[in-house]
Amino acid sequence: MRKLGKLILILSAALITVMPVEVSALPKPHQTTGFDTYTYSRRTWSELPLAPAYRTLDVVSGNDLGFGDLKNPNDLFVDEKTGRMYIADTGNNRIISCSVDFTDPVSYQGVLRNDGSLDNFSAPTGVYVDVTGNIFIADSGNGRLISMAPDGTLVREYPKPVSSTFDRNVAYKPLKVAVGKLGDIYVIAEGIFEGILSLDENGEFQGYAGMIPVKPSAWQLFFRAISSRQQLSVMKAFLPISFLGMDMDEKDFVYTVNKYDKGEDVIKHLNPGGTNVMRNITGMSVIGDRGALWQGSATGNSEFADICYLGSGIVAAVDRIRSRIFFYQEDGTLLFAFGGSGTQYGCLSNPSAIDNDGYNLYVLDTATGLINFYEPTAFSICLLDGITYYENKDYDTANERFYQALQLCTNCEPAYAGIGKSFMRKGKYSEALKCFSLAGDRYNYSKALERVRQTFLKEHFTWIFGLLVLVGLILLVRSAVKRYFHKPKPGASDSAIVPEGRISAYLDSLDYCFYCAARPFKGFYAMKYEKRGTVAAASTLLILFAAVFMLKARLSGYLLRPGGDVNSLLEGIKAVLPILGFCAVNWCVTTLLDGEGRFKDIYMAMCYSLAPMIIVQVVLIAVSNVIILEEFPLYNAVEAITWVYTIFLILAGNLTVSDYTLSKTVGTALVTLLGMVVAVFLLTLLFNLCFEMFSFINMIYKDIKFRI
Repeated sequence: MRKLGKLILILSAALITVMPVEVSALPKPHQTTGFDTYTYSRRTWSELPLAPAYRTLDVVSGNDLGFGDLKNPNDLFVDEKTGRMYIADTGNNRIISCSVDFTDPVSYQGVLRNDGSLDNFSAPTGVYVDVTGNIFIADSGNGRLISMAPDGTLVREYPKPVSSTFDRNVAYKPLKVAVGKLGDIYVIAEGIFEGILSLDENGEFQGYAGMIPVKPSAWQLFFRAISSRQQLSVMKAFLPISFLGMDMDEKDFVYTVNKYDKGEDVIKHLNPGGTNVMRNITGMSVIGDRGALWQGSATGNSEFADICYLGSGIVAAVDRIRSRIFFYQEDGTLLFAFGGSGTQYGCLSNPSAIDNDGYNLYVLDTATGLINFYEPTAFSICLLDGITYYENKDYDTANERFYQALQLCTNCEPAYAGIGKSFMRKGKYSEALKCFSLAGDRYNYSKALERVRQTFLKEHFTWIFGLLVLVGLILLVRSAVKRYFHKPKPGASDSAIVPEGRISAYLDSLDYCFYCAARPFKGFYAMKYEKRGTVAAASTLLILFAAVFMLKARLSGYLLRPGGDVNSLLEGIKAVLPILGFCAVNWCVTTLLDGEGRFKDIYMAMCYSLAPMIIVQVVLIAVSNVIILEEFPLYNAVEAITWVYTIFLILAGNLTVSDYTLSKTVGTALVTLLGMVVAVFLLTLLFNLCFEMFSFINMIYKDIKFRI
């Protein structure tokens, strides 16, 4: 038995040894970690999933470079000319450098002066390399800006700039630095809220760039106005929003990111004069993720820690709240966003800096002291290439790359927009319209529509003008015929014309809405006392009113409905229910307040008042398909005037039907609106009670059925 037991143990151990065992381990270097990639759709105003845009290629620590752990690193710069990377290792008071493939490491503990002494750094927080190869360092702890050669020797030291705008009692602590091709220096400094410091090549103060104006809320202004001096002394001052990171483009313009400020764009593009030239045409704020999170570890709005310029108007900004990377175009288009927070391979904890080498990205994590290296996928390469070729005016190649991006991700709206722009440049405006509609790009759709309209008018002006003349003649003939064949009887008013025949009477009562619209008080008086108008005609107008709003939801121009299809039936119901509700509640109110109008009179007056709105909306539906964005203020003004006149007709009808004064009519209308609100509340309460009762009865039925 003992031998048999030993034999079983030996066989079991051998079996366990040869059996495959799955072991979970962290991904090794050069293993990819996928991220959810998305953009925000300009058609639905919601997140739009995309194909993966980037993957993690490597994650490197200070130990991997042979320097020991990085401690609270704050900035990273990649010199694409030399292929070297520079890191401000703030906690270790040093600047470290290596090639972009993480070889050939070098460490700078300080700068070598002419006498051979080493002037140590103190908490350096920013690093930048200019076109000459000199390394600029924001030596924050020493309150200075340093320029040194690649061998570590001092080139120049820039102390605190001399200016009357600086408070002498405030310590000068430069945080970030960027240098243009002509030697202009831009500095983000702690405690300076007027903007980015602009210095010339000699360090002389030139002024501030990109100052963000303070916009206190109305409540803050009111509270400050009523506060005492003691309260004001402890109250926080209204300080401008500070900048967090920046990068330069090929024209020496500065891309910056600042703290979130009430939905304003947080990415700015500053020209040498300090003016923001970035024009957002998307209709969505450039703020990272839309909306604040109120739960979880990443609460609040996105906050970009740094930004890098990839060329062709493309920038990438890293969000230190949600640890995501956002790619934007110069016009504010969000190309895609990816990344995530956590301890998994390739995720970030507290990113502080981002830079690029071509399309490759390097992100510095100040919490973990790691450098995350991301490389683009085929999808993002095609998309970014398309934008680059377009900016270089190679539209055929750009279209080819955009189509390749769509083959990899069919719902990529930025690719559709890129194809549309290429078609625009080649004069194919009709094709551009289709692409811009798929992209939800209202701005460029309007530009393409303007070109289509101009071309159409040039080709068909003659017959369009002739058609307008013909319509005018028809209206004149109709008016003359009507006056000749429908003469009023002696002693009767012109509103009392009632033709014989059921169909003729119906058509005449329907046509009577124009008379009410033109002469409301006389028209509604004749409707009540001379029996003009019919319930059938009024109901027809109400049905037409609903139909018009159903057609408006379906047939309006793209610029009015970029979100796509809507529920037309629901739009019709939403148009009719308030009318019927107003009639019912108004009849109840006027009955209590000695009104003389019957429900039939109120209903007919209300429906006949809708005639101008029906006619104008039909015209606006047609016009909305041919107008551009610049003409929409006129469109909105016409619609607003029509609504105002419709409300005036409703009040005039109510006044005449109920035999009220003007003040009593307005008061009754307000009480009616309040009654409608109460009625909706009671109906909602009744519906909820019925639903709860049904649920209770259903639960009892199921319980009895189960027990039986």
